[in-house]
Amino acid sequence: MYFETNKFDSASYYFKLSNTIASDNNFLGILVRNFLTLSKIEESKGNTKTTLEYFKQYTNIKDSLLNIEIFDEINQLQRLYEVSKTNQKIENLIVDLKVKERTIYHQKIIRRIIIFVFFFTCCIFTYILLLHNKLRKFKKNVLSLDIKSELINRILAVMDDTSIICDPKFTIYNLAELVNSNQLYVSQVINNDFKKNFRSFLNSYRIKEAQRIFSSSEAEKYTIEHVASKVGFKSRTAFRETFKEITGTSPNVYLKSKKEQKKNING
Repeated sequence: MYFETNKFDSASYYFKLSNTIASDNNFLGILVRNFLTLSKIEESKGNTKTTLEYFKQYTNIKDSLLNIEIFDEINQLQRLYEVSKTNQKIENLIVDLKVKERTIYHQKIIRRIIIFVFFFTCCIFTYILLLHNKLRKFKKNVLSLDIKSELINRILAVMDDTSIICDPKFTIYNLAELVNSNQLYVSQVINNDFKKNFRSFLNSYRIKEAQRIFSSSEAEKYTIEHVASKVGFKSRTAFRETFKEITGTSPNVYLKSKKEQKKNING
């Protein structure tokens, strides 16, 4: 609706918000459509460079989706091949029966069946071979171990910079830009190597920073609301729930325990 009424900034905002949710949940189909629309929006605004960047991300994710579809096709063809082998066994039984009957008519039918099964099997093998050849081309887009290791190091370097990750507007799109990669690869690395989605991964670093502040000598200067805002949370409730989920205790209890530890040390 925003796009059709030429409210491009609003359209861009909501599509990027949609991208964040889609990336966190690996909804690749939504990401494909969103990046294509974002490229059209930027094209309408005359932003050629941004248009090309969005279109590049669109094509990258589209290629990955095609990879998945090809694997599904191969699995389906392999199932068809197993079915064809079963059918061939059945046809062989029919051949034995027809041979015993020794009729020319039935022998012709059997020959036709054998030819059909043979032709069908050959077609399946040929199609599988073509798909495997096609897959070799797409494997070029798969991250090598060296590139993956380098990407992990760049991600960790960014996540250690609290001035970046504690920005409430920080998203996986920003992270991908900072590590000079795309959202799909960054999301895959976080999911596969850190066993988390982007939101959980980011929150673990933000809560770690909150713990550092609570343990510092300046902790008493800040309220819990201020610390929550300082590490990137937009509400105290979200901060409290996330803090308890990660540390096993609430911010109030954690802060109180740190104060008691300091008193015991000073006493």
